[in-house]
Amino acid sequence: MSNDLQGYIRREKFEIGREVLVSIIVSSLVASGIGFYFNKKVDERIASREFIYNYSRTFVDNPKYRNISIALEKEYLYGNKFPDFREKGYSEYDLDCLIETCPKRE
Repeated sequence: MSNDLQGYIRREKFEIGREVLVSIIVSSLVASGIGFYFNKKVDERIASREFIYNYSRTFVDNPKYRNISIALEKEYLYGNKFPDFREKGYSEYDLDCLIETCPKRE
């Protein structure tokens, strides 16, 4: 009878250990999924803030680009079909080449 009792106790210990292990694995998977979801949402918000910040740095702080931006907004808001950028000292090349890496004309 004592062998049967010891065998039963061993089986129960095994079952308890297995249940504890399964619950740890399931809880870690759930926590990982929740963490991934929240980190993804935070990254999306940071990316949109960085886009706005970079846009602001490029088109508001630099006077050359700020004037072009104002002229384009004026065209959009007031319906000037073809604003005269030449009056402000810009050529079509300047408009096409808003990126700093464009080759410089001589």
